[in-house]
Amino acid sequence: MSCCKCQEHGWADPQPPVWTDPADGREYCVFHAPVEHKGISVAEFNKKIFRRIEDFGGSAQNNSRCDLSGVVFPGEIIFEENTEFPSVSFNYAIFTSNIDFINAFFTGETEFDNAHFKGDADFFGSQFNGSASFNWTKFYGYTDFRETEFYNKSKFKRALFNGELKFCPLNNFKKIPAKRKAISYTTFVALHSTILRNSTLKTAENYKD
Repeated sequence: MSCCKCQEHGWADPQPPVWTDPADGREYCVFHAPVEHKGISVAEFNKKIFRRIEDFGGSAQNNSRCDLSGVVFPGEIIFEENTEFPSVSFNYAIFTSNIDFINAFFTGETEFDNAHFKGDADFFGSQFNGSASFNWTKFYGYTDFRETEFYNKSKFKRALFNGELKFCPLNNFKKIPAKRKAISYTTFVALHSTILRNSTLKTAENYKD
């Protein structure tokens, strides 16, 4: 048997279960199990995340996508500055505490669709070389995209920011080919203090996929 969430999110390498829900018999691996049922410390869990990213080749030499979709992060996780990510999916991931992507390099396609950031999310100085997708993503804490560089299409459709937001892209998309100079904020919702310097806003009427 394998993890029900690995199957649900289509992981190419389903993980062995570490916990079975007595209510319905569904099995969960260490990545998808609820925080209280992972059976390891936050530090041990984070090491597994770092190792999984490394295994997929953060230098972009490996064209495989690192699948972290649906992962439940049990605590704060800090990636070292200048960490290189391969193409990666954080779709439907739940970050229960703060996450630090300061000065990270996302070398391929990056997806955070439907992810929940329940703590602070720090992308200060990070660089997205491939497309970046934050559609239907929910940010509940302080969110920092200052000096972030986007070199491809980026989407924030129906993203919800429930805390303070600072969004000040460094390069203002100048190096993106003209036909791809777009950052989509369709139904972009920010409920508190918001800074959007050097940002190009597109509405549902004038933005096309």
